[in-house]
Amino acid sequence: MKLEQLKTELHQFIDKSEDEMLLEKLKLAFQNVHYNKDFWHDLTTAEQQDIEQGLMEIDDEANLINHSKVMEEARKWKKK
Repeated sequence: MKLEQLKTELHQFIDKSEDEMLLEKLKLAFQNVHYNKDFWHDLTTAEQQDIEQGLMEIDDEANLINHSKVMEEARKWKKK
């Protein structure tokens, strides 16, 4: 994907979003990258714990769900 196309798509996603929390997190992520700052310290303890738990869970293949299964479930939810 060309850089300009990627930027355009990101702008469109942002413009369409009404999720203030998501937009705040995106802003923080971009600021952290721009200022070469580690975002980890800006996360709440609960968010840090959730990430750590997720990282531990992916070590066990029994916890993984393949992409086609996830998409199948998403289509069911979308129809509702």
